[in-house]
Amino acid sequence: MSFLSSLKRAKNFVTGGGADVSVNVIDPSLSEIFTVIITAQANQQLEIDKVYLTLRCQEEQEYEVTNEEGEREEEEDVRTLFKQTFPFSDALVMEEGQKLQWQRTIDLRDVELPASYEEETYDGEYEIEWKAFAGLDVSGNDPDSGWIEFEMGA
Repeated sequence: MSFLSSLKRAKNFVTGGGADVSVNVIDPSLSEIFTVIITAQANQQLEIDKVYLTLRCQEEQEYEVTNEEGEREEEEDVRTLFKQTFPFSDALVMEEGQKLQWQRTIDLRDVELPASYEEETYDGEYEIEWKAFAGLDVSGNDPDSGWIEFEMGA
């Protein structure tokens, strides 16, 4: 392995740049089973312990407060209503340049969300956000999709 290859591997170990990861949530619903697809393209050889997806629902409220100096500041209150991680694949090795895709169905029909989930309860004061996060579990920083917001159907 050349010096530059070693340097690149070290950088990817720290930054999670060992692969490009994306997630596609297809017709998400709380009343129907839906499909999620994770796609990854390796930028180097990767020894992956597992491929995973985390779904999260949060309610957020922004409001103004007055600080000690009498100035108005914006504050944010965030509460997690739901968060769950789903396995997509067991251990595997991806070769540099290899592109793989994993697909599975997700069933949230039995998930009980608090009454605050209904947006109209707060007359628009709270915003409900659903987000998906796909990752490859590797030593060092996991390559991931970042948090991707999506609209959840009823």
